[in-house]
Amino acid sequence: MSTYRDAGVDVTAGERAVSMFAETLNRSFSSRVLSSVGGFGSLYSIDNLGVKEPILVSSTDGVGTKTQLARLLGRYDTIGQDLVAMCVDDIACYGAQPLFFLDYLSVGKQSPEIVSEIVTGVATACTKARCSLIGGETAEHPGVMDPDDFDLGGFVVGLVAKDQMWGPNLVREGDLLLGLKSPNLRSNGFSLIRRIYEIDRLLQHPQSLSDHTREELKVVLEPSILYSPYLQDMPMRQEVRVAAHITGGGLLHNLSRSIPDGLVAEVVRDSWPVPEIFLEVKRRGDVPSEEMYRIFNMGVGMVLVVSPDSISSISSYFYSVGVETYTLGQISKRTKDEEGAVWVE
Repeated sequence: MSTYRDAGVDVTAGERAVSMFAETLNRSFSSRVLSSVGGFGSLYSIDNLGVKEPILVSSTDGVGTKTQLARLLGRYDTIGQDLVAMCVDDIACYGAQPLFFLDYLSVGKQSPEIVSEIVTGVATACTKARCSLIGGETAEHPGVMDPDDFDLGGFVVGLVAKDQMWGPNLVREGDLLLGLKSPNLRSNGFSLIRRIYEIDRLLQHPQSLSDHTREELKVVLEPSILYSPYLQDMPMRQEVRVAAHITGGGLLHNLSRSIPDGLVAEVVRDSWPVPEIFLEVKRRGDVPSEEMYRIFNMGVGMVLVVSPDSISSISSYFYSVGVETYTLGQISKRTKDEEGAVWVE
């Protein structure tokens, strides 16, 4: 006789995991959530939103191979915030407020404690981001993934009024670039991190992980800042033209996605301090500078394109909420062969 458990899928362990994180998940619910944990679908009321010409904005993303670092350090409570940040900060680039979130977690083998820790982290981050974790899926993949391996993805839907939506169409020559500090790597470039720190080898031989490297990797694992709540609360939102979330591809690549044809974002080199962890990664891996700036955020996790008259007041607002800002450059006319964002001295 064969059972599902014999094949490697433990339904009972999955049910136990849900019971462990259900309370935290429910705390993320707004009054618009009409469903409960365990339904076939998740219900969210859009009645009386009070928004003229509402536009829905969606995004989906994952945390990449940062999961392997969480495995090595045995810490699973922060990776959920990385996931939420990757998604809600994408839609924040249009001025959108997140409404609800769904997660997808695949594991090699159900560990209720680890699954609960991961999903609790997602739910807690959703509460911080002011969106509801209304559903998700945890799938056990025996024989396909290592027993302690996992992958994590998410999907967010948000809302913005059409007349308040940010976009490249609003960008003007003379606008300024305001960078928001990122003290860490967020959730990008971790395949390179794994190579530099030999994470895959250390997973096979964890006893060879030195105390010094462990402490350094704790910094690398630190969760991403959630920029979305700060942008939601910003009183001078109408002075922002567009934003760029600095993720995989680095500053220039992501900033160019928000710049219209005919204009260029001129970013002044060395216009912000690069956090020490990036310098350590560069030294340890002997990574060329251009490669570092092409892969990592290098200390700037979000860029706002703002009107010149508002940059002082917007910077003051972010200072008041504990987020450092840097004036990175300006918007100019683009020559024929230029990209949407370039370095200037």
